[in-house]
Amino acid sequence: MSTTATSVTRDLIALWQHETRSLLDYLASSTSPIVLDDRDRFVVKELAAFHIAEEALQVRVLDVCADLGLRPDQPPYPIGAPTYNFLRTEALGRIFVELARKDAEGLRAMSARHASAADLPTRLMRYIMEDAAKLREETSNRVAELIGLGQSALAAEPAAPTTNADSASPAVSAPTGPAWHDEGLSLDERMALSKGLGLFEQLFAAMAQTDCTACGYDCEGYARAIADGSDKDISKCAPGGDETKDQLKKLLKK
Repeated sequence: MSTTATSVTRDLIALWQHETRSLLDYLASSTSPIVLDDRDRFVVKELAAFHIAEEALQVRVLDVCADLGLRPDQPPYPIGAPTYNFLRTEALGRIFVELARKDAEGLRAMSARHASAADLPTRLMRYIMEDAAKLREETSNRVAELIGLGQSALAAEPAAPTTNADSASPAVSAPTGPAWHDEGLSLDERMALSKGLGLFEQLFAAMAQTDCTACGYDCEGYARAIADGSDKDISKCAPGGDETKDQLKKLLKK
């Protein structure tokens, strides 16, 4: 299955639209739901956490756009701004769940179209698409459970949690990227997960995965800079130390 530059550009712009001015983003960031009980508070916190995670994805999309020389404009909201203000969170949650699940399906379909792509920008785009789909699926499942749509639905008016509802944090897992982006894994485990993939993926796996930015990048950014030759210093990963440096040297055959 071949992938043309035109289709990559089209899907990258579509990805940007998913991550910026979509109705889903509007629901998560700009609505004013009526909060009457603990369930409402938890739904609002889920949506707020979703919006924060989306902002991180937006930065990643723009990085790939820059690689391809694109400067996408933010498309307009598809609805009038006041349309969904001042809804009960149950109604807001139902709208969010329906849209998030459709979005996830669309993102996975877009990703599948580029399954055989070899160039780095397209591979990065696929990672973002998969992370965006996962974020939508996980958040929509939690919101569905809170409002009584999930398989293990809560009661319409659940008992107050044992923790303070105002300070409790939703169980949100931000997008984490490829499987090797886990500082709990050993270097050997990370390299095994990237085996057979491109140089960028293997360089990324060799990093310490802490995203500490001591090198001037996050782990993905440092790997990209080394892969494209814009940074030739392979000794910047302080948490990885000599172990990471030696692995980078081996990958680059220095």
